[in-house]
Amino acid sequence: MRTIPDAAQGLSVDSAMTRALIGAAAGVACAFLLIAGLAAWDGYFNGAVVYRLPPGPNAALNDASYCVAYFWPVPSACAAVIGGLAGFGSWLVRPRRGAHTH
Repeated sequence: MRTIPDAAQGLSVDSAMTRALIGAAAGVACAFLLIAGLAAWDGYFNGAVVYRLPPGPNAALNDASYCVAYFWPVPSACAAVIGGLAGFGSWLVRPRRGAHTH
């Protein structure tokens, strides 16, 4: 695979794409955990209305699986865009090679 070097920083475009993809994947993983965590909290304290379960651990587990199964596309897409931009931004803003901190 041919890479195009960045003259100012010695980085390649492939590394920028890798950073963006890693950022997007991390964003999607965080979105899944956020959905599952909030749904489990809601199920634990309020019960699972869909399954008519009283509040508790069973309601938390069922509510978390229900919410992740049905509501994953929108938060995951938003998180992937934000994570990808953050990964790409880390390629744009790099520390200077000559800068030393003591």
